[in-house]
Amino acid sequence: MSLSINYIGNNIEKERRKIYLTFTNYTEYVHFEIKDYGNGIQNIEETLKIGSSLNQDTVLNEHGFGLKQALAASDPQNLKWKILTRTKEDCLENRYEFMSAPYSFCDFEKCYEEGNCFNKSDTGTII
Repeated sequence: MSLSINYIGNNIEKERRKIYLTFTNYTEYVHFEIKDYGNGIQNIEETLKIGSSLNQDTVLNEHGFGLKQALAASDPQNLKWKILTRTKEDCLENRYEFMSAPYSFCDFEKCYEEGNCFNKSDTGTII
């Protein structure tokens, strides 16, 4: 099942403010993917710090706990989540950034992968 919803963002064109949700039901679990074609996450390491709101672009991000809480709730064993993001700077370098489980309070760094995590040369984030 797939669906899309609009979202609020201060720094992105209105026609790109859409989040795409895809759910696949397997026998023992449900796989879901959240994807947007926004600007990508500018500082993914800071975004995943507890309580950080450095990347805040709306008042909805005021406490910096939402993404971490969503990852914890959807993957309680902290084994399978992954975030891929591609900014304009990443496009110029032909790469994307990613962080993946397990979450840790220390020694938790982003990785770079060459190429594109999207179907076209675009920016955005996939969780």
